[in-house]
Amino acid sequence: MDSGTRFSVVDHDTYRRLLRSRDWLAESFPERVRLKDAARQANLSPFHFQRLFARAFQETPHAFVQR
Repeated sequence: MDSGTRFSVVDHDTYRRLLRSRDWLAESFPERVRLKDAARQANLSPFHFQRLFARAFQETPHAFVQR
């Protein structure tokens, strides 16, 4: 799926915030991070963060960190 398709799944601003959070997760890899901390990076509630992250990247935040 290209980035143009992802923008249709979530709006541009939300996608950018999710990217920022995904980068933060990648940088925090050695540490144990909580969902609410990752959600805070995207300025979203943990519930919405998990749902939108999975929609935008086709994997959950947990799966991303595990991969």
